[in-house]
Amino acid sequence: MNKSLKKYCLPILLCILFVLFTVVVKVVDVQAIGPLASKIGFAKLNSAVHSFVQSHISQNMQVLCYNFSNGAGILAILTAGFFAVFGLLQLIRRKSLVKVDKEIIALGVSYAVTIVLYVLFEKIAVNYRPVLEDGELAASYPSTHTMIVLCIMGTARYAFARYIADKRLLLTSEIFCIALMGLTAMGRLFSGVHWFTDIIGGVLVSAAIVTFYRASIRDCAKMEN
Repeated sequence: MNKSLKKYCLPILLCILFVLFTVVVKVVDVQAIGPLASKIGFAKLNSAVHSFVQSHISQNMQVLCYNFSNGAGILAILTAGFFAVFGLLQLIRRKSLVKVDKEIIALGVSYAVTIVLYVLFEKIAVNYRPVLEDGELAASYPSTHTMIVLCIMGTARYAFARYIADKRLLLTSEIFCIALMGLTAMGRLFSGVHWFTDIIGGVLVSAAIVTFYRASIRDCAKMEN
């Protein structure tokens, strides 16, 4: 197999896993365990994890986890905004989209895919949240909040490597990105606003997008060399 194509094996595999997992969530162990008797896939697993969160994590801690994950979401959006402005400035100065850094263009594509998926899964309810929003059911799968933070910070981790020369600063930025990603996923789960499978779905789809980004920028770097 061509070495260039090998780079895309992992992201393609992750895409397939996400699709398969989504189908399984929709059809396996579906029971009316959600609010207003809403039907949820992997009912026993999701119910067990949710019950554990409710019984072992205090209400105040759940609120703290929820607020932290929301703050992480804002930080992620600001990070995306920074790269968007950076790319726009490059476009204005270089007067050609072709001359904009390939890492930035790939980021734009990643953000566009993330937005499309966000809108799609807000409209299509695979599972409903374990809590009501304004007295109504809300789409829960995958955790789009988790997806957004992991996609933006995951791709940012690799983009920073292109623009940060100082090794210590680069290492710090990578640790920060990874930590924020992990804490957001855990925070979303421990806040009690998502089922366990929602988080898994969010991690899988974001991992697919991030690995596609990594493969694409490595391809671009190889072409430039």
